[in-house]
Parts: sequence; C-alpha cells; structure tokens
Amino acid sequence: MDGSKIDDLVAASFTVPVLNIIDRKFRLCDNSSVYAAELTVIMEAVLWILNCEHYNKCKFAIFSDSLSVLTSIKESCSQSRPTLLNDLLSHLNKLDSNQIKFIWIPSHIGVTVNERADALAKEALSIDYMNSTDYLEFEELFTLIKT
Repeated sequence: MDGSKIDDLVAASFTVPVLNIIDRKFRLCDNSSVYAAELTVIMEAVLWILNCEHYNKCKFAIFSDSLSVLTSIKESCSQSRPTLLNDLLSHLNKLDSNQIKFIWIPSHIGVTVNERADALAKEALSIDYMNSTDYLEFEELFTLIKT
C-alpha cells in the first residue's frame, strides 16, 4: 500500500499480490497529507479484510513504507488524524491480534508489491472525484465549505 501527493492532489492504493486481481485506488480530499493517505489506505485494506468471506481463517500482512503511520497505530495516537486512527483501531479489534501483522518496508528500493502500490497511487491521482471522503477530520470540512 502507498500514498501519493502531487501539488494538492492526494491519492492512495493497496494491492493484494496473492490475488493478482485485487487493486484498490482511492482519491482523497485535495491538500490532504501523505500521512492521511497512508492511514486511509490501511483503513481501506482492513475493511477489505473484514469483508473477505473467510477472513477469520486467514492471516494477513500489511506492508507499509510509512513509519509514522505504523508508529501511530502501535502507540494508538495521532495528532492530525485522531478520528480516522480511532476508527481503524476499532476495526482492528475485530481481528485476532495474531491474525494481522504490520511490516515496515523502506520505500523505493525495488520491493515489487510496494512499487506496484506506488504506481497505483500515482494512477489514482487522476481520479476526478473523491472516493474516500468518509475520513475527513472535522476541521477539513470547513476547508471544503470555503472552496
């Protein structure tokens, strides 16, 4: 999974390589941070896991190059996205603790799955509508209203 930002456009994506056909792309609110994109895509991946037919019989690994997001999850603390993080933690509590592992990987060193997610996130920047608006923080709503 990965997030991408160019100018004020922000997007994110995840891929499930064992199921070659699972690629998800999300366009976030303009001017969101890369941190927001990375946290959003982890939430989307967890929701995907919870909607899998036999998720309770599987184990999952989420690879992310965002150490700050993984630290927020580990410490259950986010200054900029507290609502999103709390929602994510609530969903994670529906899974057994040994059922999902978060793994940090360095970015842009040729890890195939991460490079695929990076390319998908860049593609998602061209989506002309926001398809991930559920995760706006209250303060961001004012920004949208003013524009």
